[in-house]
Amino acid sequence: MPDRYISVLRWFFLFGATTSLLQATVLFRFFQRRLFEPWVAFNERLGASVPALMRDPRMQRGWPILMAVIFGALWWFSGTQAGHDWLVRAHH
Repeated sequence: MPDRYISVLRWFFLFGATTSLLQATVLFRFFQRRLFEPWVAFNERLGASVPALMRDPRMQRGWPILMAVIFGALWWFSGTQAGHDWLVRAHH
C-alpha cells in the first residue's frame, strides 16, 4: 500500500475516533434527539420493536466510546513502523 493511502487511512481513523468520542460525550443528546429517537419512533410506527438493550442509554453511550478506542488504537498502530509495514504487506 502506498504511503499516500496509508496517510488517508490514518486520517480516516483519526476522524472516526474524534467523531465517535464527540458522539458519546458532547453531542450525545443531539444524536439522541435527532437520530435515535426518530429511528425508534419510525420502527414502532412500522410495527417493529426495538430491543431493550438498544434503548439503554449506557449502551448508546458505550458503543461510540468503544469505537473511539478502536479507531484511536488503529490510528496509533498505523503510525508505528510495525503498523506501516503490516499495511504495506496487507496490500500485496
